[in-house]
Amino acid sequence: MPTPRHPGQITSRCAPERGAPLPESEPVTARLRDPGELAAVIPMLLGYHPSESLVVVAFGGRSGNRIGLTARADLPEPPEYSELADEVACSMLHDSPAGAAVVVVSSEGRGSPPHRRLVDHVRSRLDDLGIEVRLAIHVQHTGIGAPWRCYGPCRCGGVLPDPADTPFAAAVDGRDKIIHPDRTALEHIVQPADPLRIRRRELLLIDAADAEIAGTGIVTGGDRSPIVLPVIDPDIGIAALDTAIAEMAETAEADSMSIEMSAEMSAAASALPVLDDHTVLALATALMLPEVYDAAVLRCLGHDADVVEMLWAALTREMPDPEAAEPAGLLVFSAMLRGDITLARIALDRVDSAWPGYPRAQFLRVMVESALRPSAVRACAGALLSDEHAGPTS
Repeated sequence: MPTPRHPGQITSRCAPERGAPLPESEPVTARLRDPGELAAVIPMLLGYHPSESLVVVAFGGRSGNRIGLTARADLPEPPEYSELADEVACSMLHDSPAGAAVVVVSSEGRGSPPHRRLVDHVRSRLDDLGIEVRLAIHVQHTGIGAPWRCYGPCRCGGVLPDPADTPFAAAVDGRDKIIHPDRTALEHIVQPADPLRIRRRELLLIDAADAEIAGTGIVTGGDRSPIVLPVIDPDIGIAALDTAIAEMAETAEADSMSIEMSAEMSAAASALPVLDDHTVLALATALMLPEVYDAAVLRCLGHDADVVEMLWAALTREMPDPEAAEPAGLLVFSAMLRGDITLARIALDRVDSAWPGYPRAQFLRVMVESALRPSAVRACAGALLSDEHAGPTS
């Protein structure tokens, strides 16, 4: 088990958050009839409705019109305009775009579009990198009917259409995609559960560590098959992992739940799956074993990947720190395999808060910051196995 147990969190300026590039197998050409259609589909690109945000969408591919990487950042104070513009412009290089669109989402600016100097900084930085800014608009929010206005001399404007009626939505089957009201809904997926329950498990893990030093162990299980903690036998650990996956599959089938639906339901904590002490404590110690961790990585690549991802999210909520960093890191990997970079970043923040200095954190961070496509993430899976933590190249 990782020691010592300590609070703390890495504090640093966050790089722009990126939405998922569209799958390589299904490139979508931007057949957008006006700027409002682009703003309307931003929630489909990010997975949620942004607010008070700078959003930059890359265009690339052979046609130069394929919608690619989407970067989002909180709107900064004016003294930080230049720094953020540098970060956003550099983030675009991961997708080798031919052009880009700049969208400011802000409730400000009922007269002229706000944050014009920020847009000018971004335009200048992108131009320096050979990336043409094809449009720059302000929108008060990304809901249907929101007014938008152009930052250009044309001063054109309009209102946002229903995104489901756009050619882009039809191309990516956007009608079936769950869009969350804001980023907070996704954050609930990994936020620690009931503090008293977490504390009880923390004390049991401490007792297990003391018992291991004494050469004994503590038994958990209740009415279930007992397991001696800490789990030090890889076969027992893998069996506990597979049992937990099977039980999560039963829960998901009974509730018709997916990882995206769990975010949709997260406002009501009681709607999220709750794991028992037996499962949490067994996996808290078992995932520290290389053989069990390797098995967990491989389960992310299997046919039950969606259920496995739900298990990582549940363990991240239900497990004490610093042990919670292990399932949170696996959640980063699982989310990246789906192309959900927003959830991956949120899970990575949970890794950092649970265990500052977590050994696999740098590998995971490079994966997220490089905005790797799912096929590239799958190809990098071997780097997570057997403590091989060399990161992928961007």
